[in-house]
Amino acid sequence: MINKIILLVFSVFFISACKTSNKQRVEVLDLSAGNWCFSELSKKEFFPAEVPGNVFLDLVKNKIIGDPFYGSNEDSVQWVTQKKWVYKTEFELDKVFLNKSNIDIDFDGLDTYAEVYLNDSLILSSQNMYREYHCPCKNLLQEKNILKVIFTPANFINDSKVAKADYKLPDKRGHSRKAPYQFGWDWAPNLPGVGINKPIKLIAYDKCYIKNVYSKVCVSEDCSTAKIIFSTKLFSSDTLPLDLQIKVKDSIWFQKKIFIGKGSKYEVVYLTLNKPKLWWPHDMGESYLYDFDIICKVEGTEIYNSKQRLGVRRVDLIQNEDSVGKSFTLAVNNKPFFAKGANYVPMDQFPSRVKKSDHRRILTDVAKSNMNMLRVWGGGIYENDNFYGLCDSLGIMIWQDFMFACNMYPNDNKFLEEVNKEIREQIIKLNKYASIVLWCGNNEIDEGWHNWGWQKSIPYSSVDSTLAWDNYKRIFNQIIPVNLNFFDGTGRPYWPSSPSIGWGHEESRKRGDAHYWGVWWGEEPFEVYQKKVGRFMTEYGFQAYPDCKTIESVVPSNDRFVGSKSLKSHQKHPRGCELIHKYMERDFWVPANFDDYIYMSQILQAYGISQALESHRRKMPYCMGSLYWQLNDCWPVISWSSIDYYGRWKPLQYRVKEIFSPIFLSLEKFNDKYSYYLINDKLKGDTLDYRVALCSFDGKLVKEWGGNCIAKPNFSKAIWQIQKSELTSFGNLAQMYIKCELFKENKLLTEEKNILLKPNKLEFSSPFPKIKLSFTVKDNGVDLVLENANYTPFIVLSTKSLEAHFSENYFSLEPNHPKRIFIKMDSIPISLEKEIIVKSLPEIKKTI
Repeated sequence: MINKIILLVFSVFFISACKTSNKQRVEVLDLSAGNWCFSELSKKEFFPAEVPGNVFLDLVKNKIIGDPFYGSNEDSVQWVTQKKWVYKTEFELDKVFLNKSNIDIDFDGLDTYAEVYLNDSLILSSQNMYREYHCPCKNLLQEKNILKVIFTPANFINDSKVAKADYKLPDKRGHSRKAPYQFGWDWAPNLPGVGINKPIKLIAYDKCYIKNVYSKVCVSEDCSTAKIIFSTKLFSSDTLPLDLQIKVKDSIWFQKKIFIGKGSKYEVVYLTLNKPKLWWPHDMGESYLYDFDIICKVEGTEIYNSKQRLGVRRVDLIQNEDSVGKSFTLAVNNKPFFAKGANYVPMDQFPSRVKKSDHRRILTDVAKSNMNMLRVWGGGIYENDNFYGLCDSLGIMIWQDFMFACNMYPNDNKFLEEVNKEIREQIIKLNKYASIVLWCGNNEIDEGWHNWGWQKSIPYSSVDSTLAWDNYKRIFNQIIPVNLNFFDGTGRPYWPSSPSIGWGHEESRKRGDAHYWGVWWGEEPFEVYQKKVGRFMTEYGFQAYPDCKTIESVVPSNDRFVGSKSLKSHQKHPRGCELIHKYMERDFWVPANFDDYIYMSQILQAYGISQALESHRRKMPYCMGSLYWQLNDCWPVISWSSIDYYGRWKPLQYRVKEIFSPIFLSLEKFNDKYSYYLINDKLKGDTLDYRVALCSFDGKLVKEWGGNCIAKPNFSKAIWQIQKSELTSFGNLAQMYIKCELFKENKLLTEEKNILLKPNKLEFSSPFPKIKLSFTVKDNGVDLVLENANYTPFIVLSTKSLEAHFSENYFSLEPNHPKRIFIKMDSIPISLEKEIIVKSLPEIKKTI
């Protein structure tokens, strides 16, 4: 029910009025759908181009270069980043279009330094890929027109600014507002291309044109009321009446005639809702969205009709002092929750080719993996409306970084003003999304400044240091929060830098959010994850090779071995392969066969990160968030991802799905004691029964325990414990496993099977029996049943050539307990036995 309607009108920008006419229809011409061509600026030959797009993609399509992702081609195409490029299109306009009183051109995204010419007149100079541009252009148009965009590589500009600047940055890419990862990262290639990366539209109108309707939702402290604020950006050439109507499910919620004046303005409408239906993350309730229709008419002619889907929810960051430090807990609608998820990076090195279906695929994977949060990392891009809209509908929360990472930034006023405009535009665009629950200023800059030695390595004088840090504070303690207070104002929390304290400091585990890289960078064993747990774990991770099919797509057949030139091109961490090998020797075995080596790297990753995930969940409510590094890739690469570039799940992703289940059993092995923890994310408690069984690898029951327990809401507690010395009294732990089952009224809810020693300490029978497989073909896939006479840990399923998804993967097979797996496949091969690949640790060990 709507209690109150308030209308405010205020001017943000002014645009000179143009001639008017009685006709009100708005004509829109999508120029990005035209016939574009491109060329190196110094040459005359032009080639077909695709817009939106990127120069690398256009060069590949025209067979001027090979695929930059293949082999070591990345090195051979670096010349592309050193050239200026020109894109152009010709288009014709009829008299009806030309006779409109106003004609503007909108650029949704240019990457990055571009000069735009319309019929040889310069209309725009852009320098920020994160901004949109709007240019009046009627006086330049004619029946036949040429639009030309000249791009200067960011490297040119960066080098020029470095030469002229009286200050130094840790990395020259900080001079440009271009996605930092495109210059290369320890998981991304160095391919900073140029291009028209978003649509271009020509808009013709007589008196009024509405570009967009922005909105935001403010919810009262007790969630009993909500204010929904619609902000309509319009361009008007005259003072005239505007009929504005807002509907929800064909019911008119607001209707009024508004008199608007000349110029570019925001017309703002406030609606108040009593007892709104709330939006919840998918694991806490319904992700309900209100469907609003916003309709605008001028003199009886409809000039705008748009749908807005808005969620009503409150979010708070709870930071209370306690006996250890300070809590870091997010709450939705006054309900604290444990954040379960990962860090998200751009899905492609060239974002223009990411489709809506790509976003839907990976976000659906996130939801069905029991994740409730992603962190959109600050070295990439602000994602598009499709991405955030899907997060809203799927109930996936977003920790949203602003796009600043691992660098300091220029302190000149021109750069800071560009940053200010970018921040303002992005907040106005994104604040309507219920899924965004936290704004974060940057990634690892506070830590870099205080812990990475920048001040000595650059080096900075004491004066330079003061200026650099003062500029840091201008951006992250002034520009961003001031804009958030004015343009968001919903109460959504802001966190200046992630992490708040570096991982080498004990204090990082007592307050704020933490990036823990003692495992990997520090070469500490996986077991240290049990000790080094912070209040909210925002980054930690371990690398693995991607799927064999992914490697085959980018690595020549004669280069598919550890240490090859092509594989090194697809490993961007300077010690990545070395560290994988070192940890593999420490906890598993090192296979000689390349395919087996890939398998071993993947189970190593899943084994290690599982320990972190489980430790964080066991420490609830001390720890209230676990976002591992990283969910996905921007190209086929050896990296920390759990889902590779082509969407193929590594074993880690399957394990994440289990560990992030609402009810989970976790075995802790710590200080010579074994403890099973019951973890419950549900908002309701329950009384349950458990059974713990110690079994030999050949299937004999050695010892059994049982009891009942209470699973409280947001709860983690040990329900069963035993000393290692007592366990060893029952036999050789190298030949036994343990499992815990959880029941409600004699119905099995969940179970967890665990080995008792490190993988490389296990002793398997020799010869080890082969796993028996049986198949049943279904309409959309295959039922696979696996069975064996011996306990078989670390089983990983894959396919030889076809794409498939498994209902479960990375699992253990109990003796004489058939395991049924459904394999979703688009087509069924004639010989399933040859297509389905089954690898397990005992079978790999016997080949070593």
